[in-house]
Amino acid sequence: MQVTRIDDKTFVGKDIIHVNIWKKGDERTTYNMVYLDGKTRRAMAKRFNVTAITRDREYDLTKGNKGSKLLYFSANPNGEAETVTAQMSQSAKARQKNQDFDFADLAIKSVARPATS
Repeated sequence: MQVTRIDDKTFVGKDIIHVNIWKKGDERTTYNMVYLDGKTRRAMAKRFNVTAITRDREYDLTKGNKGSKLLYFSANPNGEAETVTAQMSQSAKARQKNQDFDFADLAIKSVARPATS
């Protein structure tokens, strides 16, 4: 994640997932995401608010492990929590291969620490 000043021409990268105007101290907008952790290869779900940032600094929204990949992302201006269906691989030991996951069951945290080089 990165927050930057709006200019006439600014390159922020490829494959952008979400663009919006960020409001300082906004405690209402809640972000929901699911990502595949590069180290454990497990899917992780996360809910968070972004109330304060350092501009033009990249924030890693995963645990920072190499190979982590975003699977699902939503931004909710009024803190809504949706339900998603997790589909397990055929090799999973679980009997039921589809399972509903409600983001409302997760506590809302703050954004992750800044990425380090």
